[in-house]
Amino acid sequence: MTAPSPSASARPSAVDARLLIATGCAYCPAVLQALAELTKEGLIGRLEVINITSHPEIAQEQGIRSVPWM
Repeated sequence: MTAPSPSASARPSAVDARLLIATGCAYCPAVLQALAELTKEGLIGRLEVINITSHPEIAQEQGIRSVPWM
């Protein structure tokens, strides 16, 4: 039996994430908190949070009609 190579046990590189939220969204704070924790742990490289209440054009451009959305 051979030992796994170092690359096999290494953690994959962190990915960037974009989260769309809205004022008054009941689920958005919990999702944001969970993703912020993953960012602190290094599992997410960069977290971009966009409030579609302030920037509705972004949701419209992407066809997003409900939040939270990643």
